[in-house]
Amino acid sequence: MRIVAFLTSKGGVGKTTFLLHLAALCAQGGLRVLVADADPQRNASFHSLETGALRGLRESALRRALRDDEELDPAPFVMRSPHFGFDILPGDTSLLEVLPRLEAAWSRGDAQAMLRMRRLLLRLHRGYDIAFLDLAPGPSALAKAGLIAADGFVTAFGMSAQSLDGLRASRDWILHWEPHWRTALGARPRGGVRARFLGGLANRVSIESPAHRTLIEGAGRLTRSMARDLDDHVPGASYILGAAPDFGPRTLAAQLAKRPIFAEAAPESREIFARAARRLLDGLGEARSFAVA
Repeated sequence: MRIVAFLTSKGGVGKTTFLLHLAALCAQGGLRVLVADADPQRNASFHSLETGALRGLRESALRRALRDDEELDPAPFVMRSPHFGFDILPGDTSLLEVLPRLEAAWSRGDAQAMLRMRRLLLRLHRGYDIAFLDLAPGPSALAKAGLIAADGFVTAFGMSAQSLDGLRASRDWILHWEPHWRTALGARPRGGVRARFLGGLANRVSIESPAHRTLIEGAGRLTRSMARDLDDHVPGASYILGAAPDFGPRTLAAQLAKRPIFAEAAPESREIFARAARRLLDGLGEARSFAVA
């Protein structure tokens, strides 16, 4: 099972929207897909599960594993998203309560504590081909644990200079903490000790806008530079994995229906998300084709 984390430095740029739709298309393409909601806002859970599905959930598997240090079996916590077609480990708003414990573990160089999220997810590896891990926006020990758990990561960004600054902030943040993590692991100076950067996903793009075209060109240069700076660069790879337009009120209609936007509200979006899913899987070395209709 490959694990892909979705990371942003700020909210509201389409991170969870991309995650849900790429996960849905991978499931429709024949992959066994798990979504793990490690964002205390739990938007991935809320938008993919039926109303009321979370009412009986006292706490998430991730929270219990990170809080209690137990060798927890996550299988009983898994739920099925009926309209997106994947399984999900639901999120938990009280996941924030484990942050001080994780921050303390990070400060003292406790590698085993920082690896608990990865160990928890890998207990499900026989049942899935790929897991999509939704991380909370911004830098935190929880986000570090997510990047340590994953094999690759992507980031979403909007059409503003501030959003591109967020890409730089994510790069600088990783470069800041990675040496400390290598020391905690006793790892060699080079080589993979965290998720590899796979690329960026642009949201609310208008191809008719010269300003947006300029931003996308700048983002292409920036994401390639980011891959090089993180020592993740693959020659010839495209680091803009996809670009989605602003679907306006159709986004809200799909969210209220708890269905992918390409199911009814905007069927033309299927190919947009399918193209991004193909590029994502190519980056992971997992070839897959998707039907347009």
